[in-house]
Amino acid sequence: MDSGQSGGCSTQEKSGGFTRKNPQRLAVTSGREQHQRRLGVVDPPSVDAHVIVQHSYNLWPSCNAPPLVSSPSSSSFHNPTATAGPRATAYIPVAFLHPTRPPDRATSLRQKKKDLPTPAPPPFPSPHPSPSERSGRPLSPNSSGPRPGGRRNSPGAHFPPCLAGDSGLLKERGGQRPAAGMAIAVSDELLGTFVPIAVYWLYSGLYVALDGVDRVRSYRLHPKAEEAAKNVVSRAAVVRGVLVQQAFQVVVALTLFAVIGDDSGIAQKQPSAMVIALQFVIAMFVMDTWQYFMHRYMHVNKFLYKHIHSKHHTLVVPYSFGALYNHPLEGLILDTIGGALSFLASENVGKEMDKRYTLNVTIKENVSMAIEESEPFIRKKKPHKRYVPCEIDFLPSVDNLVEPADYNNFTEFSLSYILKEEHLAGNGSLFGGHQSLQEREGTYYARNQSLHCGFVEGPEGYPSSGFDLDEQDRAYMDTCRVVVSSCIFGGSDYLRRPTKSKISSYSKKNVCFIMFLDELTLATLSSEGHVPDETGSIGLWRIVVVKNLPYKDMRRAGKVPKLLAQRLFPSALYSIWLDSKLRLNADPMLIIEYFLWRKKAEYAISVHYDRTCVWEEVLQNKRLNKYNHTAIDEQFYFYQSDGLLKFNDSGQEPLLPSYVPEGSFIVRAHTPMSNLFSCLWFNEVNRFTSRDQLSFTYTYLKLRRMNTGRNFHLNMFKDCERRAVAKLFHHRTNGTTDPPPTNLRMDKTHSSRPS
Repeated sequence: MDSGQSGGCSTQEKSGGFTRKNPQRLAVTSGREQHQRRLGVVDPPSVDAHVIVQHSYNLWPSCNAPPLVSSPSSSSFHNPTATAGPRATAYIPVAFLHPTRPPDRATSLRQKKKDLPTPAPPPFPSPHPSPSERSGRPLSPNSSGPRPGGRRNSPGAHFPPCLAGDSGLLKERGGQRPAAGMAIAVSDELLGTFVPIAVYWLYSGLYVALDGVDRVRSYRLHPKAEEAAKNVVSRAAVVRGVLVQQAFQVVVALTLFAVIGDDSGIAQKQPSAMVIALQFVIAMFVMDTWQYFMHRYMHVNKFLYKHIHSKHHTLVVPYSFGALYNHPLEGLILDTIGGALSFLASENVGKEMDKRYTLNVTIKENVSMAIEESEPFIRKKKPHKRYVPCEIDFLPSVDNLVEPADYNNFTEFSLSYILKEEHLAGNGSLFGGHQSLQEREGTYYARNQSLHCGFVEGPEGYPSSGFDLDEQDRAYMDTCRVVVSSCIFGGSDYLRRPTKSKISSYSKKNVCFIMFLDELTLATLSSEGHVPDETGSIGLWRIVVVKNLPYKDMRRAGKVPKLLAQRLFPSALYSIWLDSKLRLNADPMLIIEYFLWRKKAEYAISVHYDRTCVWEEVLQNKRLNKYNHTAIDEQFYFYQSDGLLKFNDSGQEPLLPSYVPEGSFIVRAHTPMSNLFSCLWFNEVNRFTSRDQLSFTYTYLKLRRMNTGRNFHLNMFKDCERRAVAKLFHHRTNGTTDPPPTNLRMDKTHSSRPS
């Protein structure tokens, strides 16, 4: 019989649109002895002891036949232990093929089959096995009933020509297929693909089951109630996401195994236990090293964290099955490529792997190609949005500028501030005071009251709570009626002077330009050539040195001059705040006229240039690691429990054009309602996180909700208008957030609080 034929069927394999010669199909012997030979326990049995069955589930012969049966004398028989790469194999003991035939008759059977003629293929071969054939029940080639090819009572329509017809093995067995007792062994590739997935769900399912045990719940790191409160995604969404990841990994794994599959028919000896152990160690080392540095890089690279890795961190309270809940590209880079690299590295270990050297080189090239193809997407930057200033219809000059007569028609009440606490409670800075939740709730009413608003001191003899100012600076600040202020703490920025050509002579004489610095920043600026003159000024900025900052967090310390202008400048009618990253490019009086007088507003702040919802701001702060995630979650959960909703989530027109402000530029009139709002906003920053954009909308909405009929006139203007009045720069990259060293404190004459 020709090596390319077996029982009349060509062994050419069809895959896709091409035909590939594969004269050596899988040689299958007794399941037990085949297993022993794979382990190297026994020698291959004699040819006379077994009938060789060639089989492949993935690739069918050109006649669309199921498993082929051929004689051991066929030239296609080379090695009884030959394998077919990743294809599934079937071990069929000869006792199952011929249960009534003693082993000594195998030789006569082989000789009988050798002399059989080759039957011709049927005119209409069946492309699919019948349902009965798939179920494994004994079938007769002459059984009646419709066949997949539409033919009846035709053996060739149901069985391949190598098993059907007037001659062949089935005829000797009465036309029945040897289905009963057939042992099927799954390839290592399929086991390596699906067993980890099964273990993943079984292992995580164990923890899910333990979660229902009351005794175990006390050992949880997070209470059960925090899952719904802190997690952005649901359990169902996590399960779907993990299944998608695993489906993608299965596709990649099967594709990879199809590429590296060995169709040569050459048997591969099982490596020794020592080699297997060494392969495990190398694979674990490569996998852990790859995942560690790639995971670390996704935290360091802000673009990757924002657009890819942040999805994994939406699970604040992790589920046991949420380990693989991440972005598909992250799963490809960390898990799939990492697993491929560890597999390739471990495959090159041991002398037994020398025969696969050429194949491993090909795999490495494929993996490198996959990495190169993925890198352009990873490195592709988000399209840069251009934020440009817009035209503002300022008055031509400040000459004859007069405050409108009807401007001061705002809510009137009286505020006083708590200056001392005799009984100290709690930890943290004393500067903001220790306000109880009940006291906090009462301060939101616009009425005559005394409330915490910073600059709180302790009992007699207790150290200053911070933000100490020189007496001369305090006296100067008491005279200010209109103020432009900013601050630089911790050497975090450069000094940016207002554009003098844009500032009128009236404003230069009548507006106070105050720059608050700590001693570290003053020393840094002096070393760069920015030294105050005899009046204590650098350009238009009057330098006011702050000693004993009340907070170690420089961002939180910067909120004191930003939000408490009414405390620092008790005589001021108007104030303008701009962050140190901004340079003022417009006259302060024209700014007040445009944003306050013309809009009949007592507080003006711009909308955020990119975000409108507090939910988005929370996620962005986490993505960029702006603050401790747990602290952000606690604040956010507290606000939600007190009625904070998503922007435009109520179905009604939102009360503000945006729920996220761009807080770098604020214009305010020092009215009672404006002063109350500033105190309330500062108290939220003092109680929770220093990220004031998280608390702005909550403070405004709560103040509005609790004071029906007593309006707070807020003007949230466009971001492009903010860019028109102030030029934006980047912060100093080597700025510090540590408190200034004590050896720079030289002036001992200071006051602990403003009057």
